[in-house]
Amino acid sequence: MKNKKEPKVLFVSASGGHFEQLLMLKPLMEKYPSITVTEKTSINNKADYHMLQTGHKDKLFVIKMFLNLIKAIIIWVKEKPKFVVSTGTSIVFPFALLAKITGSKIIYIETFARVNDKTRTGAVMYKYADLFIIQWESLQEIYPNAVYGGSIY
Repeated sequence: MKNKKEPKVLFVSASGGHFEQLLMLKPLMEKYPSITVTEKTSINNKADYHMLQTGHKDKLFVIKMFLNLIKAIIIWVKEKPKFVVSTGTSIVFPFALLAKITGSKIIYIETFARVNDKTRTGAVMYKYADLFIIQWESLQEIYPNAVYGGSIY
């Protein structure tokens, strides 16, 4: 049973495979008070909140990220999470910024799909995450301070 006095955990990721990986953490979501955030797509992703879908090739990337930042602030003020857990992608940036400003902790899990190289989001989050977890030992050379956690599956 979740204790309301336990710190709230915000789980956030892009839709598709990133969200599927995030849902592998369901035992943690059930153990701690938690909320889920993902992108709004045509696929019915069961999450508490949905953000605009965007990517670095999107011509409206800056506008959508600004709108996502505003929505993230609204979610942050309402939910007050103490931890942010993400499997990527850029949807995590507004929440990472808010976590840094408010002193909440960031746990970033590099995607299972990357075995020998880093993602753009991973490269940024490696600098700011309080705990950076990799799923492949081969990534230890790229992320020397990361923690090898094994496969999320």
